[in-house]
Amino acid sequence: MAFRCQVQNLISQDTFLRKSLSSRSPAGSNGRVSSFNGVQSRDLKLAITLPKQSARSKQDVKISCAFTDRTFAAEEAHGGEPIDPETTALVMIEYQNEFATEGGKLHDAVKGVMESNNMLERSVAVCDVARAQGCKILHTPISFNADMSDNPNKGLGILAGCAADQLFVRGTWNAEICEPMTPKEGDLQVVGKTGLDAFPGSNLEELLVENGIKTVALGGFLTNCCVESTMRTAYEKGFNVVTLKDCTAATSEGEQEGATNASYNFFSTPMTSDEFIEAIKGSA
Repeated sequence: MAFRCQVQNLISQDTFLRKSLSSRSPAGSNGRVSSFNGVQSRDLKLAITLPKQSARSKQDVKISCAFTDRTFAAEEAHGGEPIDPETTALVMIEYQNEFATEGGKLHDAVKGVMESNNMLERSVAVCDVARAQGCKILHTPISFNADMSDNPNKGLGILAGCAADQLFVRGTWNAEICEPMTPKEGDLQVVGKTGLDAFPGSNLEELLVENGIKTVALGGFLTNCCVESTMRTAYEKGFNVVTLKDCTAATSEGEQEGATNASYNFFSTPMTSDEFIEAIKGSA
């Protein structure tokens, strides 16, 4: 999260102000800070703009702050760039028994679309090829405490359903990654996902940045919920975003088509798994 401050009507003792602000940032005006005015974030940055010399008379200090949540600044955004396997990650969302395996509480709801587009088998295949080409695979499960105390909005919508039906309870078979998508050596696992969008509260962005990722390819459940939510955020953060249309599943064909043929086009480059495989092989 970038944190920018503009200081207006500075006091004459700007040395004090500089010390006060810079003391919150171990690395000075562009350093990382752990907290500022009660806001805590491992990625918080403080940028301070002060004139060389302020007025001699004491004045009130006004600090206007704007929070942005971009991984890449506008001039660094990667949308539309050619896909380079070395800087590409497949973010595979909620391939868990609850959805993907017979006996999961939500399996019957997505089974029809899973079978119609061969979603699970295609997901396994595209991950195998992607690994061989040098892409990173990020397994991205959702899970909750048994009492749903970490459910971020358990009184409304689909998260209310997760709470009421005790879905994806941490430590249960239902929350485990399904056998066909068992992580392999070199894969990474996202932890901390308790909402629909895979970014808030998790280490997803940290893993992407640490591994130099510019292109994010998304697959998983649900097509028009967690995959779409994550797609929109990745797009806003400046990643090059690909959605793997036949590696997703929704609860109906209508919802599947509505997302993959409409909203996906606004925030990503929709591809079939075969098209994606061709793209990463062609770049080698």
